[in-house]
Amino acid sequence: MSRIVIAGAGGFGREIFAWLRSSPRFLQQENVDSIVYIDDREDPMGLPAPCVSSIEGYVPLNSDKFICAIGAPQVRSAVVEKIESRSGVFVQFIHDSTVMGMNVVTKAGLVVCPNVIISSDIQIGAHVHINSNCTIGHDVIIEDFVTLSSSCNLTGSVVVEKHAFLGTAVTVIPDKRIGAGSLVGAGSVVLRNVPAGVTSFGNPSKSYGSRNV
Repeated sequence: MSRIVIAGAGGFGREIFAWLRSSPRFLQQENVDSIVYIDDREDPMGLPAPCVSSIEGYVPLNSDKFICAIGAPQVRSAVVEKIESRSGVFVQFIHDSTVMGMNVVTKAGLVVCPNVIISSDIQIGAHVHINSNCTIGHDVIIEDFVTLSSSCNLTGSVVVEKHAFLGTAVTVIPDKRIGAGSLVGAGSVVLRNVPAGVTSFGNPSKSYGSRNV
């Protein structure tokens, strides 16, 4: 039997708990008998499962499998590094309702929420978050620690580089690239490449200066 440890007890952490409980195939596959949280805030409120420790102080048990529920890519990367340095093992969570085509390559720590469609011939890096109702077209590449908020639409041959964050309902037309560490604002339509490390938003999306991350 294994215990799922959700790192991060904020809003997305509470959502992850609900998605886990609605995924019997995942629970059976990972032989899950309990779910707990770890979080560095004092006494996080309103959780559906116990918070057993801070992230900073947690020492993994042999039965633990981790999911990081922190949306901000840079923060998520730091937390994952901390847990992996203590031999913590991250599991992929792909909700039972996901539709996935052929030749999809995924890595550790992937989180896929309900009603996502992932097409064919796709590469998805480590610790990527794909929120509910996203669609991922053919030949897309998503690098490590990317966050796709709900209802994003990546069309064919899009590349999203590491640590990029896409807000709700972003659409990216075919063959475009989102640069590393960039933030694309909610509702944006990306018609041209987005440089690394910028904030971009609008329809069509325009880039504005460097981000402080």
